[in-house]
Amino acid sequence: RDRLQELKSIGVVLVPAEVGQLSANVIICARMKEECVNTWLSNLVTCTSNANVLIVKLMEGAQLPRRRAFRFLVQGYNVRESMAPRSVTSNGPVLCQTCALNTWAMQTRDMDTEQTVFDNKEGIPGVFLV
Repeated sequence: RDRLQELKSIGVVLVPAEVGQLSANVIICARMKEECVNTWLSNLVTCTSNANVLIVKLMEGAQLPRRRAFRFLVQGYNVRESMAPRSVTSNGPVLCQTCALNTWAMQTRDMDTEQTVFDNKEGIPGVFLV
């Protein structure tokens, strides 16, 4: 949609197929924006886990804006306080939020059968108990 609108804004005459595509894209975009505002997040993503892997899948057509921070609240046995990394202080063991073991790795993967990795980021701060 943006590419075709950009072309139109600088005076490029769109061919009939492009005009039809632009109209369809504007309708789809408006519907998706309304869905994002009026729907539960659970309708836009699904989450599953397999051992120590958390898989978050976006619904078809959903996109994440670039340079936007996202926070996930993960609940369950593996994130309980008793399982969190500890450091020893003069007051005894305390929850360690800066320990090397208290990190996650995130990968952005393609939905194809090979699950091609697009992006890999290590060392994301982990357990923070509220």
